[in-house]
Amino acid sequence: MKTQNGFILPFLILFLFDFRHSSAKIVINEYCAANKSVLVTSNEQKLKRGNVVTKDKFEDWIELYNNSDDDIILDGFFLSDDPQKLNKYPIPSGIIISAKSHIIFICSGKNITTGGYYHTNFKLSQTKGNDVIVLSFDGNIIDSVRVFPCRANHSRGRMTDGAAQWGILDQPTPSQPNVSVKEKYLRPPVCNVEAGFYSHPVTITFFQIEPNCEIYFTTDGTDPTNSLTASLYQGSFQIHQTSVIRAVSKPLAGHNALPSPVITNTYFINEQHVLPVVSLCSSYFDDLFQFIKPAIEIEGSFEFFDKNKVRKVKIEGGIKGHGNDSWYYEQKGMRFYARDEYGDNATINYPFFATSSRTKYDCLILRAGGSDNYVGFAGAAPSTHLRDGFSQTLAEKGGLHLDTRKYEPVIVYINGKYWGIYELREPFDLEYTKAYYGEGKEGVDMLSYYNGLTIENDASGRARQDWCALYDFIRNNNMAIDENYLLVTEQLDVYSLIDYFCLNTFMVNSDWLNWNTAWWRGKKATNGKWRYRLWDQDNIFNLGQNFSGIPSTDANQAKPCDVQTVSSFANAGCEIGHVDIFNALMQNNHFRNLYFNRYADLLNTVFNKQAMLQHLNAMVADIQPEMPRHCARWESNNTQSYQRWLSNVEKLRNQIRQRVDRAYASMDECYQTKNPVSIIVDVSPAGSGVVFVNTIIPEQFPVSLNYFSGVPVNLSAKAANGYVFSHWKSKKSLLSDNYSSHIVHNFQSPDSIVAVFVKKDNSSTSPAKNLVAGYKANIQKEDILLKQLNGVLPDESEPEQLTAYFDKPDYSDSEIEEKEFKQIEREENQEIKIIIPNAFTPNGDGQNDKLQILGEKLNNFKIEVFSANGNLLFKSTDQSEGWDGTFDGEPQPVGSYFCFVSGISNNGLFYSTNTLVTLLR
Repeated sequence: MKTQNGFILPFLILFLFDFRHSSAKIVINEYCAANKSVLVTSNEQKLKRGNVVTKDKFEDWIELYNNSDDDIILDGFFLSDDPQKLNKYPIPSGIIISAKSHIIFICSGKNITTGGYYHTNFKLSQTKGNDVIVLSFDGNIIDSVRVFPCRANHSRGRMTDGAAQWGILDQPTPSQPNVSVKEKYLRPPVCNVEAGFYSHPVTITFFQIEPNCEIYFTTDGTDPTNSLTASLYQGSFQIHQTSVIRAVSKPLAGHNALPSPVITNTYFINEQHVLPVVSLCSSYFDDLFQFIKPAIEIEGSFEFFDKNKVRKVKIEGGIKGHGNDSWYYEQKGMRFYARDEYGDNATINYPFFATSSRTKYDCLILRAGGSDNYVGFAGAAPSTHLRDGFSQTLAEKGGLHLDTRKYEPVIVYINGKYWGIYELREPFDLEYTKAYYGEGKEGVDMLSYYNGLTIENDASGRARQDWCALYDFIRNNNMAIDENYLLVTEQLDVYSLIDYFCLNTFMVNSDWLNWNTAWWRGKKATNGKWRYRLWDQDNIFNLGQNFSGIPSTDANQAKPCDVQTVSSFANAGCEIGHVDIFNALMQNNHFRNLYFNRYADLLNTVFNKQAMLQHLNAMVADIQPEMPRHCARWESNNTQSYQRWLSNVEKLRNQIRQRVDRAYASMDECYQTKNPVSIIVDVSPAGSGVVFVNTIIPEQFPVSLNYFSGVPVNLSAKAANGYVFSHWKSKKSLLSDNYSSHIVHNFQSPDSIVAVFVKKDNSSTSPAKNLVAGYKANIQKEDILLKQLNGVLPDESEPEQLTAYFDKPDYSDSEIEEKEFKQIEREENQEIKIIIPNAFTPNGDGQNDKLQILGEKLNNFKIEVFSANGNLLFKSTDQSEGWDGTFDGEPQPVGSYFCFVSGISNNGLFYSTNTLVTLLR
């Protein structure tokens, strides 16, 4: 019998047997998981600051070798990084590997064929310790090798092509015969003294733990492997001043090994610091610190010492320059990258920021104050080394709907030399969105503008197109029509837009919109809505540089609407058209009222004069003990440098003092708002509940707040445990519904309003029927408020659109019929079912130990727990995670805590609520 091709079947069987036998001759011959610059594996084009740029990519690679004298077709072969998943990457059919020749596969995860290379659907990691390269055929492993770490640009390969023994190539040979292969890395020496702070000279002794080698060391932070300043270790020695000691084991002549990894220890001798300390070292800082920032990354070491002067982090990685205009200052900003290619660790593992639960970073910024660098160009501006950190931490503290970069002041040493005060920051990148929103490269679109548009990530493939389409829709349609406005709110987080304009116009930012503007969206993280993030905020409060061309940078002169008068921001086009968007949306009454109320909310709280000064003073107190030395380091010829810094800080305080009054007054000049009126808000009896005023919860009652007359104010009462809302009392106003826990009222003159609560067992305050009616109205109106705050405008006449669920009060009045409660429950739960316990007992008995949000699984979930004085104690985006009643590891006292929960149901409905939860022990 013959096949269609004419082969006799027995011959085919013999052919397959011979083929499988020959397949054993295909071996994994070399691999590189440390490709920093050895082999260009692909390139990509990106839009960066208005220009299309091409960037070379250096990805991991695997080399296969045909160790036979026959050509072999690779049909049916698979590559994988996991022995449990042999068929992960099927090698494309039709590939022939000639006798005694090589073929390269690029481990990029892209699963494409491009540029003459085959790209696998997996990547390699050399620092995780669990990757195994596997070559298989027909379910059988043909060859495999575990991935072990290498230094950057080294590879691991067989000692000769196809040989059994493996070694290391410091000069990789992709697609070429393996030559000059070393047997191993030597093991590093051991030092007798740990890195740290000492009040006396330190005696250093190295111990050699491997034969046939000698130890070389440096005291200037350079790499002793190749440094001209390296010394041969011949015995113990003392260091009398702060130094970075680096040491390496190097093979004796004639021994086929490579130098060991370098050990790095910084010893601080008689140094006093109140801030954490970062020590950087590298042989190549002279190459990096050029007048024009070079596009290079130098290899170096990063050590982090906490406030107790204990080293918490030691890692090898890469250092790049950070900053644009500020790069021309003497004190230059830097970024440190943990990369798998360096063979140490792909992440920096430590909780650097007190306000963040994040513990893993692949990059950290050491920011030198940006344009607010002190001393910068000496005497050129009232710089303080504080402005950007002040703005971003204030926005974070105030809970603005903006993404910020966390801040921690640190002292930096470079190669053992004092380098002054820096800001340790986290970059806003895909690791940021993954850490805080659970979504990274595959789901995030990220745009920014710095004198030109940059597409930082384009998961949708339509980032710019979709943003421009939204811009065009807003520009070409009447936003005063609610239907058009609602379509915009489905794509744009209008709350984030409002906070973005409130913050930047209040702080008189003169370097945004045409510079330093960034916005993003996540498929899941933001429910597909664009929102804003803060970039450089250093040109605020009259630093003096006016790159946006606003009429005035002085807080006592500038108006919130000044940016809307800049001609270059009018009809600016989608890439820079944020003012166009804002102006169009201001034609909608709902957006306009939301903007005015939000501005007033912030002026009453986050932008309150006293609150801002307290925040600034706390930041000043952190760095002030270090400033005299910082000034001496960067302006040694000016004995008045520190005093001038104090004067500059006072100028900043004065800008803050003047700004609040000017903002209130200039709103009328901008938008013809009526004068603000004072409203005293209180609860009765004390401690019986709280009142939400628009978007804020006052920290204490009574409280005096200022709002623009003519703009309706939202007031919502929430009872504490053991109480229920009864009614409102107003000194002057006639309220539309005294028995509804949520009301909207237009205050025309100064007034006072009190939310009255009663104990649950006191049913004589108001008829039960009125309580039920008030409760129904509460559900409806709170839902409307919540939707308004998120840019959604339901018809108040259609209660069936309700999506928020609130805990039902425990009424016991006999007049309430059971069927009425049944109807209420159906109305409450018909769309979203969420269970928030009103108490929990974190006593370790395994029962109710955590505050857990149960019921329907929410997308874009968020929970925040605040103390009675407004301090954030717990925050999570994981619904399965609960609060254990601690903060910074310390158990919190028994009492009531504010709990805020929000998310999106599976059918796309928005859920948001707030409640009081009791902690018991």
